Order: sequence, then C-alpha cells, then structure tokens
Amino acid sequence: MVRRRGRRGGGRGVTRTPLILLPDGGDADANQRRAADPAASVWVAASAGTGKTKVLTDRVLALLVTGTPPSRLLCLTYTRAAAAEMAIRVQKALGEFAVMKDEPLAKAIIALGLGPSDGDRLARARRLFAEVLDCPGGLKIQTIHAFCESLLRRFPVEAGLAPHFQVLDETEQKALLAAARDEVLARAAGAGPAGVEDALARAVDRIAGRLGAEDFDALMQNLTAERGRIARLLAQSRGLDGAVAAICAHLGVDPDLTGADVIAAACADGTFDAAGLRAAAVVMAEGGVTDQKHVALITPWLAAEASARPALYENYLGGFLTAKGEVFKTLISKGALKAAPRPDDLLAAMAAEAARLLAVEERRRAVRTAQGSIAALTIGAALIDAYGARKTARARLDYDDLILHTRSLLSSREATQWVLYKLDGGIDHVLVDEAQDTSPDQWEVVRRLSGEFFAGLGRRAERDDTVRTMFAVGDAKQSIYSFQRADPRFFAEMRNAYRAEVTAAGHDFRDVGLHHSFRSTAPVLAAVDHVFARPPARDGVGTVEEAIAHVTRREGQAGVVELWPALAPLEEAPPDPWAPLPDAETGGSAEARLARLIAARVKEWIGTLEMPARGRTLRAGDVLVLLRTRTRLVDKLVRAFKRLGIGVTGVDRMKLATELAIMDLVAMARFLILPDDDYSLACVLKGPFCDLDDDDLLALAPGRKGSLWAELNARAGEKARWLAARDALGALLARTDYLRPFELFAAMLDENEGRTRLIARLGAEAEDPVNEFLELALAFERGRAPSLQGFLAWFEGGQSDIKRDLEQASRDEVRIMTVHGAKGLQAPVVILPDTMSALKAPRAPYWCPGGHGADMPLWTPRTADLDPVARELRAQAERARDEEYHRLLYVAMTRAEDMLFVTGWKGRNAPPAGCWYNLVRDGLAAAPGVERVRFADPLTGAVDDGLRLAAPQAPDVPLHGADAERTAAAGDGAVTLDGWERLPPRPEAAVRPVTPSTVNDAAAEPAVLSPLSGDAATRFRKGRLVHGLLELLPGVPPVRWRAAAERFLARPSLGLDPALRREIAEETLALLDDPAFGALFGPDSLAEVPVTGVLAGNVVSGQIDRLVVGDSDVRIVDYKTARPVPVDASQVAPAYVIQMAFYRAALAAIFPGRTVRCALLYTAAPKLVELPSAVLDAAFAAADDK
Repeated sequence: MVRRRGRRGGGRGVTRTPLILLPDGGDADANQRRAADPAASVWVAASAGTGKTKVLTDRVLALLVTGTPPSRLLCLTYTRAAAAEMAIRVQKALGEFAVMKDEPLAKAIIALGLGPSDGDRLARARRLFAEVLDCPGGLKIQTIHAFCESLLRRFPVEAGLAPHFQVLDETEQKALLAAARDEVLARAAGAGPAGVEDALARAVDRIAGRLGAEDFDALMQNLTAERGRIARLLAQSRGLDGAVAAICAHLGVDPDLTGADVIAAACADGTFDAAGLRAAAVVMAEGGVTDQKHVALITPWLAAEASARPALYENYLGGFLTAKGEVFKTLISKGALKAAPRPDDLLAAMAAEAARLLAVEERRRAVRTAQGSIAALTIGAALIDAYGARKTARARLDYDDLILHTRSLLSSREATQWVLYKLDGGIDHVLVDEAQDTSPDQWEVVRRLSGEFFAGLGRRAERDDTVRTMFAVGDAKQSIYSFQRADPRFFAEMRNAYRAEVTAAGHDFRDVGLHHSFRSTAPVLAAVDHVFARPPARDGVGTVEEAIAHVTRREGQAGVVELWPALAPLEEAPPDPWAPLPDAETGGSAEARLARLIAARVKEWIGTLEMPARGRTLRAGDVLVLLRTRTRLVDKLVRAFKRLGIGVTGVDRMKLATELAIMDLVAMARFLILPDDDYSLACVLKGPFCDLDDDDLLALAPGRKGSLWAELNARAGEKARWLAARDALGALLARTDYLRPFELFAAMLDENEGRTRLIARLGAEAEDPVNEFLELALAFERGRAPSLQGFLAWFEGGQSDIKRDLEQASRDEVRIMTVHGAKGLQAPVVILPDTMSALKAPRAPYWCPGGHGADMPLWTPRTADLDPVARELRAQAERARDEEYHRLLYVAMTRAEDMLFVTGWKGRNAPPAGCWYNLVRDGLAAAPGVERVRFADPLTGAVDDGLRLAAPQAPDVPLHGADAERTAAAGDGAVTLDGWERLPPRPEAAVRPVTPSTVNDAAAEPAVLSPLSGDAATRFRKGRLVHGLLELLPGVPPVRWRAAAERFLARPSLGLDPALRREIAEETLALLDDPAFGALFGPDSLAEVPVTGVLAGNVVSGQIDRLVVGDSDVRIVDYKTARPVPVDASQVAPAYVIQMAFYRAALAAIFPGRTVRCALLYTAAPKLVELPSAVLDAAFAAADDK
C-alpha cells in the first residue's frame, strides 16, 4: 500500500502527520555544540538518530584543538565498528584541517562551538594530524574490552597474568567451558583426582534429577556469565561456607535444615489444635461429597502417632489447600455446619490450621530455595574454578576476564596512579559511548580511571590549569543488552554520581538532551511517539511525566508506516499418511507463508516503489528485515528471497552444525576418517555428492558380510552410478592423510561438480553456510595442527556459531538481522515480521542484594518451589524483561529512515496481549492522520484491514542524504543512465601461465629410472647424489670442492663403498671443471632462477636450475635426475627440447643480442648434453604453430 512508479496508490488520500514538539523546543545544533564544549563535563541523553557520533567526534576535535595532547584522551565505544567509524571521522577532519586555509579553518573551529581562533590555534589545528600520527598507539578510540586488553598487556605482572596471554574466541571458550563442566561432573561422581567431594556430589544429585541436560547447561552458562558476582560474593563471604551461611541467613533458614525437618516439626504434638480439628472432622464426615473427600485425607493424619504423621503429610495437606497451594474457599460446607454446635469455632479451627499449613509450605519453599541456591552456587563455584584453571594453564582470558582483571588492577588508589602515570602521564578526559549498555563492572573500570578528576589536586591536569572532564552519551530507551548485565538504571545513577562530584569540585556539569532526529521521517517518528505514549509500551521506555517525543530534521520529506494484517494458520485437513509432503512454495505454516509474502512484496517493489525523499525507486540494498530473535523464520526468509532472485546478505549469525549442507560435508569427513563408519557412508551415498537413492542402499546394505564401503567396492561394477560414487570417494580417500582440512573440503566441492550438486539439492541458501564453513576450516589451520579429526572435534565442540558482519550495506542486497545486531544501524526501509511470538521466562538464578555490597543468587529447579523473597525477585526479573522487550521495539522502529512496515504471523495459540504487533496497532491507531487500508496478499489474494500513516514529499524540499549529494554533484547537466553503471564489469579472460615443461601435452617425459631394479637402481641413487653435489659445491671455494664432496659422500647414512664414492666425486668434479660449462658453476652463476615472459601470446613461467650471464652469451643448464641418459643430443626427449626452446626464447627476449646456449645435465651418468641451436629453433617454431 505504498505508491509505485507507473501504478495507482491505494488508500483514500494522505493527511500530513502533525509533529509532536519537545516542550522546550530547542535548537539541535546548539545542543550539539553545548555537548561538545571541552570545558564542561557533559551527560548526553541522545534519542535514536540524533547525531551522537557527530557529538562525540566534535568533542574529541574540540579537546584536541584547545590543547589536549592526543595521549591524554580516552574514548570508549561499545563496538569495534563504532570505534572504527569514529576514528575515521576524526582522522578525516584532522586531515582536512591540515590543508585548510585560514578562513575555512576558522569557520570549522567555530562550528565546534569554540568561538573565534587566533593564529596559534589555527597553527595547532593544522599540526594535529601529524601529532596524532606520532602519538604512540594513536588516539585511544576503542572498545572497553580493547582498552582493557591493551592495559593488561602493558601491566601483566601487576595484574598477575602471563605476559603472553591470548584472548579466547567464542569457539575456544565454549570448548573450555564444556571441558570444565565435564570435570565438575566427574568430580561429583568420584572420578576426579581429588576423589569423592561430598558437597559437590550432593549439589549435583540435588539438581541432576530435576533438570534436563539443556536446562543444566543453561544454568551453568548463566552462572559462568555472572562469575564476577560469584567471585565477589565468595570474596566478601570468605569462601563458599560463608556464602552459604549468608544465603541461609537471608532466607531465614538453618544451613542444615531440610524439608523433612520442617514437616516433622509441623507434625509434632502441640503444634496444631487437635481437638478442634477432630471436632471439625466429625462434622465434615456428615457433609457432602467434597467434605467427605477432604475428611478422608485429614482423619488418618489426626489419628496417627507423631512419628507416623510426616508420611501422611502430603495427603493431609490436600484437605486444606488446592494443588496451587491456595486455601479452599470453603473449608466446611454450609450444609455440614447447619447441624453442628459452635460452627464458628469449627471454621476458626480449620482456618487456623490452613494458615499454619500455608506457613509450613512457605517454610518448605524457603528450605528448597536455600538448598537449590546452595547447590547452584556450589556447582557454579566449582565450574568457575575448573574453567579458570584451564584458562590459566593455556594463558587465556575471555572478554569478561579483561574487565574483571582490569578492575582488579585498578583496585587501589596507588595502583591506579601508577598505571595512569605509565600511560603517558595519565588521562585527562574520558568519553563513553552507548553509556546505557555499559555494565556495572565496566562502569567500575571507568570510575577508577576518572576517580581523581574531581578530587583535590586531580581536578586539574598536571601540565596546566586545564579542567579534566567526563563525557557520556547514551539513551536509556535503547538499553537492550541485559544479557551482558547492562542496566539502564546505571545510566541515571552514574549521571547523578558524576553530577555530584563535578559540581562539588566547582566545575561545569551539563545535562544535554538530543531529540532532533536526522535519520527518520515525520511518519516514522510520529508512529514511535504514539506507540510509546501508552502503557504498557511506555513501561521501560518513558514515564507519565516525561513523554516520548521526537522532532524530525527531515521536514517535508516523504515517509510511510504501514501495519499489515497478521497471517493466520490455514485450516488444514488431517494429513494423509500416504500423500506426498506439501509443496514448500504453496503450503506450509503461517510463518513460511509470511516469509514468501515479504519476499514477493520486496520483489514487486524493486525498481517500482517510489522513494520521493531520495528521488529514485527502491533497491534491494535499501531493505533491512529485523527479527527479535533468531528463529526458523530466518532460514525461510533467506530461502524465499533467493528463490525470487533477490540478493540477500544472509543472516548476522548462523549455527553451522544445524545446516543441511554442513551435515553433508561433516558426514563425508567422518567417512574419510573411518571408511568402516557405515552410517556416515550411507548419509554420503544418499546425499548430493553421490546421489544414490533408497533402492541403491537397500540393494547394497542388507545381508552384506563386511562394511558398506567394502560392499560398494566389490559391487561397484554392477551399476554406473555405484562405480562413479566409488571412484569419487576413493579419490578423496587416497588424499585424506596429506590434505589439510580446507583443501579436502574444497576438493569435495570442486571435484565432480560437488558444489553444483549441493546447491541443486538444497537451494541457493546453502551457499552462505558452505562459504562460512570453509572460512572456519582456514581459521582452524592458522592456529592448530591441520588434522581432519582435530577440525571435526573443534567444530563440534564449539557449536560452530558464526557471527557475520552485516553492519555495512556495501552490496545491493537485502539484509536480515536481529535487532541487537542492528543496533547503531539504519536503513531506508525496515520490515518487522517477528512481532507476535511469546517471551521466554527470565534467566535464573535471581540475584538479591546481600551484605557488604555482594549479591546472592537464589534458585530452585521448579518455579513453584520459590519462597516469597525469590518470587518477588522473579517478578522483578519479569518486569525488567518486559521493559527491555519494549525498548527492543523502540530500537527496531527507529532503525527506519523513510519507510517502516510491521507485520506478523499467528500460531495455534493466541499471541500475547502485549506483543509488538498489538502495541504498534494500538499506538498507530491513535495517531492523527492514520488510515485504515485494505491489503491484498499477493500469494493467496486474501484481503484484510491494516493501518497506514504517510506524508508526501513537500514541494521544493531537498532530497535526503547520499542521494541528495549525488544529485547536487550531477548538476543541471546531469544525464540519466540506463543502469549499466551499476552492473558488474564483464570478467576478463583468464590467463593461466604455462610452464615450459608442460607446453606440449603430447610430448611426454621419459619414464623415471626404477630405484629398485639392478643397474637402474644404482644410477637412480647416483643421480640423486650428483644432483645434491651440484647444488652444494658451487657455493664452496673451488680449492675445497674435493674435500667437501668426500665429506658429503662419506656420511654413514648413505652407506656407499669407497669405490662408488670416488666414482661419483670424480665425475661431478669433472663436470665442474669442464672448460665449456665450468662458468655455470663459478662464483658469477645463479641457481634456481625463476623466469617469466610472454611468448606467442602465452604467459610462460618456469625455473632454470643454473644460469650465467656473460658479455656476449647466456648459458643455462637444466638438471634431469633419475631419467634415462641419451647417447647424444639427437636422442633427447622432445619434451625436454621444447622446454629448453622456450627457456631460450624467453632469455633471448630478456637479453637481446646475446647468444643463448642450452644444455641438459643427466645426473645418473653424469653427462652434459648441449642442444644445438637449430634443434631448438625447430622445436619452438613447431610449438608456436600449435
């Protein structure tokens, strides 16, 4: 429902959407200049698209221009891409400053908010480019992890680290964690080196029976991710025992108390109103069905002895509480109470017992929570210890270690001062990007680096009275990395802390808000404002007091927001078990249909959808599809786009081990490692590389006497395809032992049209995983022994998750990313299809504040077992999850520049009421100017209602961004091209160099002398030794040739008799002393000389064994080892004559006017045979004719 070139647009017309203005109005440029002021510490709250990178860049430039040495700046970014972009911007600006004339340079400095400049400032601005280049390590614009790594590398001893430490990649980290987990489980089972460890064994026993393998792994990963918290808890509590005591004290239970103890205490005489309950039981026995059911559970417990009551407790509980643990609404029916004396007393006794049992159950939950928490903490501590030991043994750190070790390094004031002193005298200005996603541990590092900025003499830099500053920019609305411990509350807490310190020091502190968007059009921002103006979308993003409001700087430029109807599941008849599977192109789930619908619409848009704000139609590279999480929809979208011929960059992260194409490659590798692996071979035979069918396998496999490979070898001649499969597999098998993994997998794909077969079977979407798999094989070989078995173990141990960099839309292709991966990016057109899925439960354990500033983990295997404290923590975690869910939607919507399309699909169950789709629908429906529009499904023709909010391009409004710059550069005389300028150039004709020895394929070399038969064996060995001497002796002074030859031949390993040693030495020395060719082995000769030239239109490349260039001639010799020795030149093999003819022609071109003489040295004799010029001329002419 957007306007297309050459087609009528839908809808009933368009109403211009009014803008929501900030209460204080404000000038965007003025706010940016206030934020860039180098004399003030500034906290910037920058909404999406408001130019925070420009503010950061301007502030760095302003600090440099006003005299801050480059070494005393530290700018911390969240991603490497952000650091690179900022560094490029700063370097570009400084490069322009260096060559600017006075007037434009002065204007550029004024634009930074610095006011008029004198000659000294202009001169300094011009010198900055060179100063930054001369600064050791350059400007410190880097991620906090990169900064911490560089710091630890400079101070490894102080940090207690090995100086040669390396940072783990994701695959290595997963492998080490898996090994550590296995060690912990082995220790718990008594198989570890320390024998049975009771506490660990009890912890594993408590958890193992209540968690599946995936849940156990998830718990271990969560505990590992929080190892900083665990380490602090253990340190503050002086070990595991102290931490256990702290948890139990917080929950109000004794560490040794068990659930059985609680039940036994609850069953003791005197703890309940026995008489009242027995009287109530008598009345209930005369009541209705429900009363009689309950009394049947109560009476046995009341009648039992105290020691027998615990066994009946669970049944007794059913007389008072529901399965959900709630008190029955009616404890005794009205009918039973009518004839009872003192009914109020009976009800009071039952109610009091119900309340007592509720308290007992809460007590049991507290014990279960304590036991689960202690078990999780015990296993987590053991896992962290085992993981840490493995890292220490390998001198490895992971990314969390970089932060934790840096924080520890800066733990004391003295250590911090020493480190800063060594860092070129210290740091005067710290700048933090994406401050809302900075974790508490990372903030601790920043705080310790800037701790002296606003206290005592540290308030001013040592070199002069320059004020030291702190700068942070972020947006709490975009805090979406809670899984990395980011918390938007810290953004406000750190702002308040720094404001107090800066103002107490008498310095200028500024809160600056940036809400003027340079990115998005008015409809996109209006949709965002209205969606997040209402609860529940507002929760976690805005407040009632502070409404979400954006102002666009793209006034009058066209934009559109559309909410498409959500796809519902099709009514499907019960499947026929004998019917073929439905066609993926026409059938399938609502999810698959949505993927095809999106691809069909993008296909229709390309080249036809008008983009008035850019003065052109849509291209594939304009489209960004954003997903909340990586689901099956990713693969379906990639497949749908590729089937329609739309370029797609793939996905930003893929799990290679689950890709069908990779499964085929891995199955082939397993077979090559172990040919008797029948299952892997069966997979290979049925796979695309061999393409056999079930009938083939049924003919080969059943009843075989040996392995499947042996059967295939024995019966390959029965069918042509069996023979082809056997030959292809045999060829790979013969090379498995000496090919590297990459070479072997490349051979699988390149030979016998392996890649073509794979793509034909699995579709074009298999290309990306295959290419990533090959890249992974290369990466493995760079750091490890290149064995196939080792690669498979490494690949499968690390789960093979591949993160791909799609941050730059350098190709004209659709991008598919998660919202997290797209943070900081933007696109003209954004599509949100994943808007109706349910949220996952919050991650356990739940952390509660403890004493001494250390948090404590609370966890139980079942949510129902959580005590009130843990339930409240879980409720808080659910609220935090929902709030981040809303912030994630904010980030997703604000990636759109011109157009935003929201859709979704319904499952069999109703979507959550607070899902993205419903939030956008409710907010967009309240926006002024919104239209209800009918949307047609291009696949099925179905029509349904949706919403549309649009604004047209106003007259005389300039185009946006790069399109505007291109149009302006073209000027009035611009011509419209036909699109050829965007087509790739035609491939140049491939030029494959030929070697002189292979110019004529028909001229075969003579057979090699056998190293095993009689006289030929002697000549074979003799030839190799002569060849070795001819390579060795020319580098020795001639007077020492004989002695060197005798020592060479007398080595015991050769086992030569004295006569043969003398014979070989004499013949070799005779060659070296030959007056005709002696110069070839003299001091002016060259060995192993490469030569390249263009002869007869062919590139010829080869290597000459021996060459000497004289004043009038050029002489060359080529060695022939282990070849039959001819009688004279007429019997030389034609292949050798052609080879030397090409060498001769190439050297004649290189050394014109000089005679080129050629000879062959047969080392088996040894014998030197010179080739006549006439023979060489004839051979070259004949080869040229061919």
